[in-house]
Amino acid sequence: MLRSIGLLTIMLLIANPASGLPQGVLSAPPLPQPPDPIEAGMGNLHQGLYSQAEEMFRSVASRSPDDPEARLFIAYSLYWRILEEPKNRDRDDAFMAAIDEVEAVGDRRLEKVPDDLHAMAMVGAAHVLRAHIEALRHSYFHGAQEARRGKKLLEAALLGAPGMKDALFLLGTFNYYADRVPAVVKGIRALLFLPGGDAELGMAQLRAVANSPTRFRTDARMILAAICGSREERCYTDALAHLHLALQDDPDSPIILGWLAAMQTRLGAYGEAASTLVHAVEVCRGEDPDRVRQRRRLRIFQAEALVGDWRMDEAEAALRAAGAEGGLLPEVDRQSLSRVESELAFKRLGASNKALAHFMAGRVAFLAGRYGEAESELAISAGLIEDPPAWMEGWTELYRGLAQNHLGNEREARAHFRRASEVRKFRAADRALQEMRRSEPASGYCTP
Repeated sequence: MLRSIGLLTIMLLIANPASGLPQGVLSAPPLPQPPDPIEAGMGNLHQGLYSQAEEMFRSVASRSPDDPEARLFIAYSLYWRILEEPKNRDRDDAFMAAIDEVEAVGDRRLEKVPDDLHAMAMVGAAHVLRAHIEALRHSYFHGAQEARRGKKLLEAALLGAPGMKDALFLLGTFNYYADRVPAVVKGIRALLFLPGGDAELGMAQLRAVANSPTRFRTDARMILAAICGSREERCYTDALAHLHLALQDDPDSPIILGWLAAMQTRLGAYGEAASTLVHAVEVCRGEDPDRVRQRRRLRIFQAEALVGDWRMDEAEAALRAAGAEGGLLPEVDRQSLSRVESELAFKRLGASNKALAHFMAGRVAFLAGRYGEAESELAISAGLIEDPPAWMEGWTELYRGLAQNHLGNEREARAHFRRASEVRKFRAADRALQEMRRSEPASGYCTP
């Protein structure tokens, strides 16, 4: 997700002669400044080099015992790793300890200088990060307490320093998600005294961060992409646009490329996703443990896109390459691997399976523009199998909906799209939602 690692120093030559120099002689340019270590650490983080990022943040923290900033970024690097594998609790204790240290150092500064806006923002950000992890672990009462404290501090810091974009990033994220929490959570908001949010304000705040030179600008783009590509917003074109803008800062980020491929896969653009993942694997070089783990995951995702695109031999090659990386697979990757292997095995049956044979005939007819024939073959396929795999059931409904659209039967098309969107574990279910929304006017809500 990001811009290139480190700050580019702009070398300015002074056009006017300096005092005491002969006319026409330029003064010496300023010496280049060393890169901001926090910025460099964020670059590593967005490259997926989590251990290197954390090590850099800890190095800065050791040199600044009274500054909570580097400690916040230590917590933030652990936060990323938790979100990458949310069911894995191995890093929870380290994350909570890092948050405790941010708050302890920040609170000491606030005791001495109560209006220290920088410390206020860092402590507020720590509370918001902890609130999210508490909620992730279903500790809603503690999460509500943390959210309340964090929002109050962030708003106070921004009141005194409106240009503090680092604080604006987490406040914007909070404002959006606090307004869009599920109804069941809203029902207990009063009981928990959970502060409310403002989705439109949150989006505006995140957009302001994304369009600024702050350290969190790429993170803001990623959050905007996640929001716009969610089932609540369904602004998939805007989500893709946010990801492409993030890539302008760092075109070789495996993280951003992986997010882009995931969105392409969700929209059924398997060929595009496979190409994106080829690039992601190519730039994910090196033997750093984070790199090896990341590359293995990308290869599994690549196999998933390839098998979805009916390129079985290439999918098997990607799986072999993933296996050659070695190491234990996290649960989420084992689930992906199992899905790919199951789909490969089923598709290899071909014409020997009658339902699959009619599905394949319907797919070929649809791609050739013979929509009536496609509808007929797919309807036969659906009637021959009682418990089809998710990919087959989902694409049967999708193709039938698209065919009915071409045949001018909008009502029938929407019924098929709705059924496709409801198929559990169908990786391209969002394509059906996208098709249902094509006739609706664009809201502009998610526009970059």
